[in-house]
Amino acid sequence: MKRILAVVVIVVALGGFGFWYWFIRDTAPPKASLTTRNTVQPTSGPDGSYTVQTGKSTFAGFRIKENFPAVSHTAVVRTPAVTGSLTLQGTQVSGVTITANLAQLQNDDTQPPGVPGLNGRLTSLQNEGLEISNFPDAKFVLSSPATLPSAPKVGTVENVEAHGKLTLHGVTKDVTVPIQARWNGAVIDATGNLPIRLADYSITAPSRPFVTVSDSGTMEFELTFAK
Repeated sequence: MKRILAVVVIVVALGGFGFWYWFIRDTAPPKASLTTRNTVQPTSGPDGSYTVQTGKSTFAGFRIKENFPAVSHTAVVRTPAVTGSLTLQGTQVSGVTITANLAQLQNDDTQPPGVPGLNGRLTSLQNEGLEISNFPDAKFVLSSPATLPSAPKVGTVENVEAHGKLTLHGVTKDVTVPIQARWNGAVIDATGNLPIRLADYSITAPSRPFVTVSDSGTMEFELTFAK
């Protein structure tokens, strides 16, 4: 009898793990964070003009909750197609312009089996929601210089608030983006997360069969700037 009970317990436990793994486990990647990079001996000071460097450490995108029957899931879409520039002089950061090409958004998560595929999500974003076919770019422009707590030092994380205008879905809003940045002696890595309400940008939350989307989410980015 004890052996039978033990087998039943094991089967129930495995079944519970399987249900969690396939239907409840959130497969979204971690939130955007500051890229880990080795420091190098600088050949000059940090001051100068920088442009966004493409690569694995550069992306911009969104994360938002998708709601399935009985469970929810964090949807993450990101584009590596980001361009932009900034100027650093002492403690002043100015001339920041960042443009993300939403037409190149990619899914960075997976979905539970048996539900509409990820391709349906991107198709939906093309024609509803972000309406990428009509508004292919998201853009941030710094409104006034951002002041760092101190001039950048190699390997030191700096925190700064960037006040600017975010244009999304054809709507421009004043926003304040909290940013972390670090100069490794050659390049500047920066990251930020900004909560957004879809309605603020005249975005109607897209939906698909058996899937609804929350009315708020997070815009996030990881960027690398090189002189």
